[in-house]
Amino acid sequence: MKVQKRNGTTQELDIAHIRKQTIPACEGLTNVSYEELELGAKIMFTDGITTKKIQEALIRSAESKIALDAPDWMYVAARLRLYDLYHRIKHYYGHTGADKDGDVYDKVDLYTVINKNSDIYTDRITSLYTKDSIDELNKEIKSERDKLLTTAAVQTLVSRYLGVRGSDTFELPQHMFMLIAMFVASDEESEEKEEVNIINNNEIDSVPEKISTKELYEEEEEKIDEPVAIEKQEAKIEDDFFDLVDSMYKERDDE
Repeated sequence: MKVQKRNGTTQELDIAHIRKQTIPACEGLTNVSYEELELGAKIMFTDGITTKKIQEALIRSAESKIALDAPDWMYVAARLRLYDLYHRIKHYYGHTGADKDGDVYDKVDLYTVINKNSDIYTDRITSLYTKDSIDELNKEIKSERDKLLTTAAVQTLVSRYLGVRGSDTFELPQHMFMLIAMFVASDEESEEKEEVNIINNNEIDSVPEKISTKELYEEEEEKIDEPVAIEKQEAKIEDDFFDLVDSMYKERDDE
């Protein structure tokens, strides 16, 4: 069976290449296996299929197996979506061939993201932080945090929140979270800029009481009990979060 690579060339289907993704996608998770993942995806394979279609087939296979007794399949699917994103990010920043191997966060650091896309980011990102300060913040970025994301979370981040130029995504999830923290803290006093590391390190319990949702959203006078009301509040929070992310850029090239 022939497969078509992203650069247009074709080669024989090699299961070893597929297992470079399926095995790590299942590592450390419960009630999942790469054999079962591949078995479900093979049904969708056809001669001449593109590597992109193979990726999509594996994702669908994982997502079809999500169940109450096997919830970890949502993380398998998330990792597969992330592997696709990592591939595209490496290509965007010129890491191809043998140079594409390794942790994408080591290949593409925070300063590289900001510097290459400085025409898109607001001055609160590009002017208020020096390279040295950005490099220090980059040390707080941990790639393994991506593994905490579910498939729905990754899909939402990629489709709505991560920075794009034309059709190219140029941010990774942990870049985006750090950039949000930098943007929010950019008009704070210096002693309060520790909040950047606190937020990025997931030390939620350490965040001072003054950092609370009531400072971002007006408190509701009535207690919300109805599911519809809760859904509306969640929608408002999501919209406000999008507005916050959107304000980091001079422009957004959303298609």
